Amino acid sequence: MLCVVVVAVLALAPAMLRGVPSNIDLWNHYRIALPLYDAVRNGDLSPGWLAESSGGYGDPSFRFYPPGAYYLLGAARALTGEWYAASLLAFTLLSILGGLGVYFWARASLTRQQAMWAGIFFTLMPYHVNELYQAFMLPEYAGCSVLPFCFAFVERICRRRNTRDVVGLAASFAVLVLTHLPLTVIGGLGLLAYALFRMEKGKRVATLLRLASGAALGLAASAFYWVTMLAELSWVRTNTTQADLSVDYRYNFLFQTFSPENMNVWWMNFIAFATLALVLPGVALFARGSLKRR
Repeated sequence: MLCVVVVAVLALAPAMLRGVPSNIDLWNHYRIALPLYDAVRNGDLSPGWLAESSGGYGDPSFRFYPPGAYYLLGAARALTGEWYAASLLAFTLLSILGGLGVYFWARASLTRQQAMWAGIFFTLMPYHVNELYQAFMLPEYAGCSVLPFCFAFVERICRRRNTRDVVGLAASFAVLVLTHLPLTVIGGLGLLAYALFRMEKGKRVATLLRLASGAALGLAASAFYWVTMLAELSWVRTNTTQADLSVDYRYNFLFQTFSPENMNVWWMNFIAFATLALVLPGVALFARGSLKRR
């Protein structure tokens, strides 16, 4: 476990030594984090209107963006006293959390050493590193650090079906909802498929009841955010004025083009190939094991 923590800290060494990568996503996240911090300091724990944006007219970003990553940044700011150190502290904590989450998940079925390598590989996974260094998708980076805990508790419920693991699933799923919505949807589908694959025959009903209880409790714990968000979703008019096709999902698909003129797709192609390459050692080991058994 200590090795996972060390690698997770070293993964942030470039940011500590050379500075935090800057792009438009970084600006947008701090546009929300700074006024949220000020609002909490003034006693408003869940603000509903971002007054500083749009030339003073404001916007309802607080009501739609999941607040989890911004509360973490605010807590780090309160501890360190300034935003730059707070940012590095928050990034490092998230890196450690993700590695330990995968270690915790893998430890349910693998040896200690195998679980250690799983945590290390996750920390250095190309797309996960890309989330911070190239795109600065901070809430997604945070969500990726929480999602392994959801899988870990699903695994434990499928194996043991005890109440403590149901509570763990509820807590981790609630944090995921409050951190990143797309990852909640994608991860939720993944959790369902994983649970159906891992459930023991003859105990599926009892397992499903516990899994459903954990998910329902997680949704209930995060309802203060998502109930309002869904009720006011019709307010959102994204990409309807000065439309930019580069951020429209209907026009951006993996491997649809290899031209660097579409930078989003070109870069994602590169990351996809690098990520898929991580499967090759596993395929080689599986094939070698199959040949030995034959």
